[in-house]
Parts: sequence; C-alpha cells; structure tokens
Amino acid sequence: MGVHPGAIKRLLEQDLYPYQDMHETQQKILRRIIQKYPNDAFIDHAYYFLHNYSIIIKNYSHSFIKEEAYYSKAYRYYYLNVREPILLLQYELYIGKISKKEMDQKLFMLQPKIKNAISEYNEFIDQYKKSNLLKTAFRDLTRTVGYEASIDDAMKGVNNVYNKVKEVENRVDKKTYSFIIMAVSGAVKEFFNERIPYYDTDSRFKQLPKEIQQNIDINELYLYGARQAFSQKKYVASLGIYKKVQDNKKNLFYDRENLRIRGLEKYVVLLKKYTEKKISQQEYFFRSGLAFKGMIYDADHAVVFFDKYKMASSSIDYPKIELLKAFCYRNSSKGEMMRNTLVGLYNQYPNHPLADDVLAEIGLYYLLWIGDYDAAINTFDKVVYRYPDGNAADNALNWKAYALMQKNDPVKAFYAYMDVVKKVPFSRFAEYAFNNIVKILYLTKSDDFSPILSYLNSVGKYCDAGYANIEERPVVFYADKSGKFVKLKIEFNDYTQISDFEYLRPENVVVFKAEDYEYIVNYAWDVYSDKYIFVSREKKQGL
Repeated sequence: MGVHPGAIKRLLEQDLYPYQDMHETQQKILRRIIQKYPNDAFIDHAYYFLHNYSIIIKNYSHSFIKEEAYYSKAYRYYYLNVREPILLLQYELYIGKISKKEMDQKLFMLQPKIKNAISEYNEFIDQYKKSNLLKTAFRDLTRTVGYEASIDDAMKGVNNVYNKVKEVENRVDKKTYSFIIMAVSGAVKEFFNERIPYYDTDSRFKQLPKEIQQNIDINELYLYGARQAFSQKKYVASLGIYKKVQDNKKNLFYDRENLRIRGLEKYVVLLKKYTEKKISQQEYFFRSGLAFKGMIYDADHAVVFFDKYKMASSSIDYPKIELLKAFCYRNSSKGEMMRNTLVGLYNQYPNHPLADDVLAEIGLYYLLWIGDYDAAINTFDKVVYRYPDGNAADNALNWKAYALMQKNDPVKAFYAYMDVVKKVPFSRFAEYAFNNIVKILYLTKSDDFSPILSYLNSVGKYCDAGYANIEERPVVFYADKSGKFVKLKIEFNDYTQISDFEYLRPENVVVFKAEDYEYIVNYAWDVYSDKYIFVSREKKQGL
C-alpha cells in the first residue's frame, strides 16, 4: 500500500507527551491510518502516541524514536501504576481519609507493580547508557525503589541505583553526570521525608553513599523531621531536632517556626518542673496551654492542654477556658471550630462577664471569615444593645462601621463611625473612625467637613508628627478662630489616593494660625515637607 503524504505528521504537530492521552477521535483516526497506510513514514510515531511502545521496540529497530519509546514505556508504567496511586494515597493520608497503617497495607499491595517499574527503568538504562534522558530515568528509578516494602529494602535499592549511576559515569560528560547525581539526591531527600521516621534520620543518612550525602543538606532533613515530630505531638523530640539545625541554616525556617520553637522551649521547662513536682498538674496543663497558644499559627495544639486542665481542676472559670480555646482555633485558621466553640459557649453562658466578648467574636467570624456582612452587622448590634456597658461595645461599633464599608454603604458607615467618635472620642477606635470618615468624604466627594471639625475640636491636639509629603500628597487648609478649627477644605489632585489619608489624624499634623500664612508660603513647605500642614487660605484673616 502507498505511503500516506503526512497524515500522521499533522497529528504529531500537537506535541503530545508520553503520559498524555490523545482524544478518542484522534486515536480512532490514527488507528484507521495505521490500517490503511501501514508503510507510512511516520507509522512508528503513530504507535508512539497510541502508547504502543513495545511495537516500536520490537518491529522498528531503526526508528529514531526507539530510545524515547524505551523511556516512555518505563515512564508510563511507573507513572500510572506507581507514582499516581502513591500520590493519591499520600493525599488521602493528609486529609485523614486513611490511617498510616492503611497506607502501609496499600503500599504493600503495590509491591509487584513497584518491582515491574524498577525492571522497566533498569532495562532502559542498560540499553541507553549515554541517553539524554538518564537524569529523569535515574530520578524516577530512585523514587520507585524508595517505595519498596521495608525501609531496609528501600535503602538497599538506593545504593543499587547509585552503583548503576557509577556505571554510566565514564560514558557521559561531567555536566550530565552532575545533573544525574543531583536528580538522584533530590529523590533520596523525598524518600527520607516521606518514609524515614524522624528518630532514624541520622542513622539512615550515614548509610547513604558519601557522594549522595554531599548533595543533601541534612539541615533540611532535620527540619522536616522536626515538623513531622511536632505534627505527631512529640514535642520534646521536635524541639531536640530543631536544635540540631545549624545557626547559619536558620533561614530555612518558616516564619511561624521561630514562634513554635519559643513555645516548645517554654513547654519543655514546664514539663521538667512538673516531672520534678515543682508545679501542680493544673498549673502544668494551664501554662502549657498558654505556651502553645503563644505559637499563634500552631495554637490549636493548646486545646488539648486546656481540656486536660478543665478535667484536672474542680474550680475553674469554664467560659474563660472555652474562650481561650476559641482564640486558639482562630489563630490557627480553624474558623469553623472557632465558631462552634463560641456559639456553644454563648448559648450556655449569655450572662457571663465575658459574654459580650464572645458575641463580638462571633460577629468577627461572620465578618472576616465568611464575609456575611449582614450577619456580622446584626451580631454587632446585639453586642451594643445587650451589653452597652461591656468591654466589647466600642469595638462592636467600630467593626459594624467596617462591615458597612465592606458592603459599599458609605453613608451608613459614616454615621456608624460618627457614633464611635461621639461615644469614645479619645480612644484608638475614635482615631481609626476619624481616618475612615475622611476616606468616606473623599469617596463621596462631600463638601461637608463638619464631622472632622467636630472631632478635631473635641480632641484639641496639636502635635508635629506626620508622614505626608506636601509635594505628592493633597494639601489640607484650615482657618482658625479663637484657637478652634472652624473650616476645612481638602484639595484633591492627580496624586490623591485613599491611602493618602491613612495618617490624617490630629497627632500627625503641624498647626499654624492664619496670620502665619506668609511664613508658610515662604518657608514651611520645606521645613515640614514630611508632614500634613493645616493653614488658613485667607491671608492674615480669620473667618
């Protein structure tokens, strides 16, 4: 039969990879072409993209893609039968769908396929010891032997792979050999992190070939082991492994780990005191809970200590402990558990002195965690209505205004912030509210600055700290009469941004009287270029 002019080649232009499957329609087209044009110049490519690698290896010995067919045969078997199933097992273990024991059992059932994958890669490496594909082949072979049934077998497999690498050392250039060693070392590191228990890291590391050891930073293995021990609640062991990390490698820590280490150090001291009977059991549980709460991101580990404290003590403030637990869930980003704890606590103790704080935290859950602004506003209203004299009332007013801003309702937010200013004019909440009132006036392009004037007059501060640059930020003018702020105007220009008003508060301005206008014009712009300047527009005149 004749040669089809490029029918297969056109399909090959899609540049598919060996682990990708062609569309069913494309497969049907290729099969029909193979039947009709068995002598097509690209017939071996057709078999390749149908994953019939064995046909190429057996029947097309002179094909220039035979080497890739060998590799793809090994890779596809490894990926579909080993790598993909194990990645799925690891994910199921991570989400708690299966236990470690169940994973080990399923891994044992995969052993025949793991052996076959090892044989496939060994066959390719033996056949093509100068191939450009050796780097990935050795990497995946190392990964595969790392999944052998026992750790001892896996370690033997790693050493066998290294011996095989040494066989090709003289057949490839130094650069390629270096890449192969790096790839194998990376796979060994994965194997250690996934399967070597933290307490065996040092002894198993010594069993590796020296060249592999030199290409793995053992500090990274220590870190993974410390994290593994911490997740298993082996706190003393975790701290011990963290201490092994060299000082010049501390940059490998996650940001949260410095907090974790400080908390573990406090815990170990408490454990020692408790073991030596220098502190009571109740004190040990409670202070340990506080130590873990201080870790912030890992604060959920404190919950078990607070629960033990409740069980060990007959006279405790139950709501206080439950609120601490809720804060732990909040800090460790477990929002739903935080909410459930808070709701249960509030329903049980609505008249407790901490009830307003609990209800306010529920409002914050709606506001910051799930973005249910209406539920948040309703909850904050309940805080103010039910507990008007409570500690949380002022904060609830502030958060209600913030929720209204998030709802794009600046008018209601304006009045909510004014409520804050009127109720607590000298508090940090009032300063925050004033800042947002300015933003709202900017957003709404309002000319009514009386709320700002009212606040400035009530506070009456004249300080010279500030951050704005007069050349790049909007200039703000005021006219004063008898030492009072009576008029304010904000000039918006091309540089104006809402963020420009972040520090526009009384303590961040320099105040001048109207008669100082000439001094301001001639000198003050330079002297106070890093501050907001308030000054009269009318030369030497009040209003």
